[in-house]
Amino acid sequence: MKLLALFSTSLLASALSMQAANYSLFIGDKEMDLHLNEEVRYTTEGGEELTIKVTQMEYVTFNSDFFSIKHKNLLQPAKTDLGDGIQQTMLMSPLGCGVLVQEYKSMDPSALIDLMAHELTKEEVSYGYKKEEETGERKIGEHTLNGKVVYTRYNDEEWKREFYAYGSNDKGVLIVTMVEKEEYETDGYIIEDFWKTLTLSVK
Repeated sequence: MKLLALFSTSLLASALSMQAANYSLFIGDKEMDLHLNEEVRYTTEGGEELTIKVTQMEYVTFNSDFFSIKHKNLLQPAKTDLGDGIQQTMLMSPLGCGVLVQEYKSMDPSALIDLMAHELTKEEVSYGYKKEEETGERKIGEHTLNGKVVYTRYNDEEWKREFYAYGSNDKGVLIVTMVEKEEYETDGYIIEDFWKTLTLSVK
């Protein structure tokens, strides 16, 4: 089943994609190479000299078919087509903390929460991590997302993963957030920004 492709470690590691530092600006038929926050001089055909500078907002918007978020420009969502009407978007830190969203175009993914939770924690459990689960609920606009919160612990390491789904008319989204306790101070903003800015457009 193509769903299982998402669980590989290599896929998690490849989620981070940094913004390019070089840009091209076209003014009429003229092209200028620019770097972020660097001022360049440009002379118009009328002889007027202009100062041009490209900056980037701290938060940028990412739009997909069924959801939209705002995130810091330090990270770039990685979107993948898994086939069978499933698209996956990941926004992750180098340490594997972040968010995964799957969009389903031909089925309601609500029944997949347990499968997802099992697949993302089975290697840890096999290694000896202690696993605890509790029910969870998130309110996003007019939508209520039901799911579960899963903790895995081993010595001083503790992962918290939340699994939620929302479906309507044989379509929907499956959401996973994941963060290691000691990394929350540096990487937790990814998850906080996600829930704070998430909007759903599943109809």
